[in-house]
Amino acid sequence: MLRPAAVGFLPYVVMLVGIPFVNSPANVGGVPLLGLWILIWVVLTPLFLAAAHRLLPRAEREDGGR
Repeated sequence: MLRPAAVGFLPYVVMLVGIPFVNSPANVGGVPLLGLWILIWVVLTPLFLAAAHRLLPRAEREDGGR
């Protein structure tokens, strides 16, 4: 089972670890590949955070995690 913290932290790790691999002069639709990589993960991050929230036990979700 995935822990909610791991799911929420995953986009940040993937974005940072992937930077050396996509840092090239290539362009995709006129956008540098590195810029597109960062944009994609900025857009995907809220989806991962929503998934992490749904993985929390119901009691933690209802009281705000207190």
